[in-house]
Amino acid sequence: MAREPHGQPAKLSSGFREDVIAGLSLPRKSLPPKYFYDAAGSRLFERICRLREYYLTRAELSLTRAHIAAIARFAARGGTLIQDILDEVGTTVEHRVKEPRFAIAHDVWLTTGSLLERAMRERLEDGEACAVNSRHHQAPKDLGEGLIVSATAPDGVIEAIEDSGRRFCLGVQWHPEEIDDLPWVRRLFAGFAHAAAQ
Repeated sequence: MAREPHGQPAKLSSGFREDVIAGLSLPRKSLPPKYFYDAAGSRLFERICRLREYYLTRAELSLTRAHIAAIARFAARGGTLIQDILDEVGTTVEHRVKEPRFAIAHDVWLTTGSLLERAMRERLEDGEACAVNSRHHQAPKDLGEGLIVSATAPDGVIEAIEDSGRRFCLGVQWHPEEIDDLPWVRRLFAGFAHAAAQ
């Protein structure tokens, strides 16, 4: 249990309690990542990672060891993160529609001429925006060196970024794999497959 500096048990907010109950009631248990950013949360996360049942740590370590040089190059770009959109942006746009996973949450507006816009333009109804699902509470704030904004939500939150200096380096905040019945999403995957084959 978390403790205050003088050894007394910390008072947990009702929001925390509700989030924990909701997360542990799901078929796939989860806890909101924002609770792992303070010192107590960090210690708790370290303990969870050492559990035998938590195979992700081993998988992450394996991937990290295999790609450490590339990760270091991208991490050094100097970007910053909005830790919690609701707290920092105060938006009315819903960025966390958890169920069903394919539910459309909001539109995103594409940056004209971006890789994302070029990949999807032929399949978009109005040519500038598309509707996406959304389950994130964080977002890029200040972009790292060499990155550009590819798409934004109606509240200005960055929804996609890319490195224009690379053939196909694109990151999106939504989950295209769960709305792949939409023609513009299939077009995005086709563009990725084409780039990977070159």
